[in-house]
Amino acid sequence: MGPTKERFHAHKTVLAARSRVFEAMFFSGFKEATGGEVEILDVDALSFRTMLEAIYTDQCHLNYGIVLSVLACAKRYMVDSLMEMCFSFMEDELTADNACNMMEMAPHLMESWDYAIEFIEKNAAEVVASDGWLDLSSDSLRRVVQSDSLALSEVELFDSCLRWARAECARQRVDVKPANMRLALKDVLPYIRFPVMTCDQLASIVSPEDVLTKEELLSLFVYAGAEDQDSKPEIKFPNQPRRRHCDEWKLHRRYKSEGINLMDDDLRATLLQTGHAFLIGTKIFSKGKHCRAKQI
Repeated sequence: MGPTKERFHAHKTVLAARSRVFEAMFFSGFKEATGGEVEILDVDALSFRTMLEAIYTDQCHLNYGIVLSVLACAKRYMVDSLMEMCFSFMEDELTADNACNMMEMAPHLMESWDYAIEFIEKNAAEVVASDGWLDLSSDSLRRVVQSDSLALSEVELFDSCLRWARAECARQRVDVKPANMRLALKDVLPYIRFPVMTCDQLASIVSPEDVLTKEELLSLFVYAGAEDQDSKPEIKFPNQPRRRHCDEWKLHRRYKSEGINLMDDDLRATLLQTGHAFLIGTKIFSKGKHCRAKQI
């Protein structure tokens, strides 16, 4: 078994009953059917031992360090029950630190292009601060930036994309300069919603980075400077704000308490000083999975 030549003992009939690959190997005329020992070179010993545990007991011990290799082993030998265990574990153990890595592996191991994207949308601030964000492929980065539901401002998203571009330049062993960063971001920049930024943000944050052309910057300044929506010119970048996983509250003045009373169509809430709430500008946000915002 693998480079360590570890030996495992198992029953052909049990393996065949739980795995279509083993069934074909042992009962379809292959050479393995007549021998007493099978050499397996494409799986590491720990993953194979975990698979045997699942085959014999319908349980296994998983951790984040091995779950991807165990899932690959389960797919290789078509052990459906173990694949489900891995999927369940990955759902339960998804964090801001591993979400990007899981998203990268999902198309290959889970045949899913959408895995982890909802988690990333809701926890965008923590995810973009993780090391995994810098390791995303260009295609995965583009799919995240395309999302209409990122809980992140465009300025924060732009800054996070610049951090990724610097890391990509280092991977490509090219100088970290605007021309190379723009090239790294060529499939991503068209989906950043620069038109929702203010003139001050465009001037102080976007323009100095020099990753947009002068023509692009000029069109953005003209767009931002237009007095009303009807007078704004056509723009090449998306110009609608993201939904950001927030529902709007309304002030509810009939109920008095020590905190701030808010309501929507079918729910009342009070944000107390002891609660997880914070104020940004003129909006109150309730922090966490169920994020709410209220203009005050």
